[in-house]
Amino acid sequence: MKTVSTIVAICFPLLVTAQHVSVNGQVRDKNGDSLPLANIILLPDSVSAATDTDGYFSLSATTGPKQFIISYTGYQSIQRTIFLKNDTTINFPMEQKIDQLKEVVIRSNRFSQADWIETTRSSTNTLTPQEISAIPVLGGEADVIKVMQLLPGTVRGIEGSSDLFVRGGAADQNLVLLDDAPIYNTSHLFGFLSVFNPDVLENVESITGGFPAQYGGRLSSILNIETISDVPNRTHASANIGLLASRLFIEQPLVKDKASIWLTGRRTYIDQVVKLVNEELPYFFYDLNGKIIIKPGARDNIQLGFYGGQDVLDIFRDRNNDGDGFLTSYQSGNNSQMLKWERTFRSDWTSRLSFIRTEYKYEILNKFEDNRSVSSSDIEDIGVKFLAQKIFPGKSSVTFGADWTQHQVSPSVFSVSGTFAEIFESSSSAARQAQEVSLHGQYEWSLSSRWMLNTGFRASMAFVQNKTYAIPEPRISARYKMGKNEALKFSYSRMAQYMHRISNSAVTSPTDIWYPVTDSIRPQTSHQVSIAWQRLFGAKKIFVSVES
Repeated sequence: MKTVSTIVAICFPLLVTAQHVSVNGQVRDKNGDSLPLANIILLPDSVSAATDTDGYFSLSATTGPKQFIISYTGYQSIQRTIFLKNDTTINFPMEQKIDQLKEVVIRSNRFSQADWIETTRSSTNTLTPQEISAIPVLGGEADVIKVMQLLPGTVRGIEGSSDLFVRGGAADQNLVLLDDAPIYNTSHLFGFLSVFNPDVLENVESITGGFPAQYGGRLSSILNIETISDVPNRTHASANIGLLASRLFIEQPLVKDKASIWLTGRRTYIDQVVKLVNEELPYFFYDLNGKIIIKPGARDNIQLGFYGGQDVLDIFRDRNNDGDGFLTSYQSGNNSQMLKWERTFRSDWTSRLSFIRTEYKYEILNKFEDNRSVSSSDIEDIGVKFLAQKIFPGKSSVTFGADWTQHQVSPSVFSVSGTFAEIFESSSSAARQAQEVSLHGQYEWSLSSRWMLNTGFRASMAFVQNKTYAIPEPRISARYKMGKNEALKFSYSRMAQYMHRISNSAVTSPTDIWYPVTDSIRPQTSHQVSIAWQRLFGAKKIFVSVES
């Protein structure tokens, strides 16, 4: 009995010490800006992690005194000893390193594309606002869509068009998301500029194959655009005057480290410039973006955002200069609203719940004296999205969620009055409503030091009048690591699309009509198989990816 007591007395402290706890937190600079891909090392456990694009990290450790070492290029390293008793949340503010240099030393983080070699992901590109702004575009306006047109596998439409044709797909087979809200018309100035203001971009991700299970609804590609989501610690304002448009951006903290608001606006002024040479160009566009960010605690981030943009064209032709002329008016625009709640739980689970509303509509008016013709179309989506994810030790992860969207479509209305009624006949398409629902989940894990597998499944359904569609969408991807900086990847994706776009250029200017599936118009489906070879070439930081 005494021997048993002695063994328990020796082993009990070891068991307590061996308990695992979760450590979560964020790495930011003194201005409150997040530091992505900052390195965190935990000793003596020899556990390492890197922060995500928002500066957050999560790792598992045993209890007891631990030494945290945080490093980031251009910032002073942090070494801090913390005694871990239970699940802990820690924020690390870093200060910029200011040295008196005797020589020029250029340093940078590891080439970001190298991280893709460690995962099963392929056919994916991420862009920062700095990279987007560095690409020369029309009129000096940074344009994310124009940058996407330069990527491999992507073909642009006619010169100046903002349409994307990815790997043989049609222009309407690309899903464009702005803070989880789909954008149905991505262009201003009849295709020469996109609707995305570069001042507020935080993260841009383009996926053209090997689609994660959380994405669906289109066949060719996903363009996921996220806007600023951090709370700053000071007021920030900027302005830009370009050849085509001017922008103004204002960011204001409301409660220190807890709440902030930012607003930005953009408007073209070419209609005002041509007046200086006694000419008239009756066209302009504008964008308005805004977001309120609230962080009630270290684990929560609540965002309320909106977007609104409009193209306006008014042409008046008066040949006799008697005030009685022919008026053509064209207006089209998007508007969207978003409420997002992101939370990190003590169990290392992260979740995101989004409520979205988005609308796209246009109207074309032709008027001469008492004669009128009006053509219009409108589509409105209301939806809810939920996503949960957990990353386990050993590079494995699980993700699952659900989406629901209601499409309310008034495809086309054409009404005439006066003399026009003798030539044309009024018509309208019946309003359509479709409910789109999906459940999805995926699991990624390492089979060995070389093999990694990702299996996912998405079940999507569409409910329309007199018909219900249900389509299974399996996903699988694998990575075989051929060396430290070389990998071979394979992926298969089944996709389904329940919305279709009809392009019409018969009246005044090009217009888009979106139409949901019906009992006679079936969903579009696709099977995509891809194989990729990726290699990072040594210290030169050259990343090569060849896909078929």
